Amino acid sequence: MKDTHDYQVTLSALSAEDGGGFLAEVFELPGCIADGETQEEALHNISDAIASWIETAREEGRDVPEPHMYADESASGKFTTRVPKSVHLALIKQAEREGVSLNSLVNAFLAMGIGRAYGTEERHAVTSVRFAD
Repeated sequence: MKDTHDYQVTLSALSAEDGGGFLAEVFELPGCIADGETQEEALHNISDAIASWIETAREEGRDVPEPHMYADESASGKFTTRVPKSVHLALIKQAEREGVSLNSLVNAFLAMGIGRAYGTEERHAVTSVRFAD
């Protein structure tokens, strides 16, 4: 186990009905959550929660997951996908109409879709949280 761990934290804005503020969660550490009035407070609190989660897991003899699920090395920025011929043709025609490459058009469509999905959830991913073991 390393001396310093990096875990990706997801921040979610809490609704007024839920008390407002922000909720911080660590996917790799089930049940590891914290909240705060501000994003900064939630991040500070999640650092303490991560340390407590790891300490408790070790005391109980449970494995502590390495923080690798969101490692930058896991995404090269390139992938291949197969689509029906009709979808491929429609994308080619749309790219021609807009005067862009097929790759640029697909990148834009993916970004738009991801933006819609995450925008409606009001979630903000934070690269990592560092704390001394």
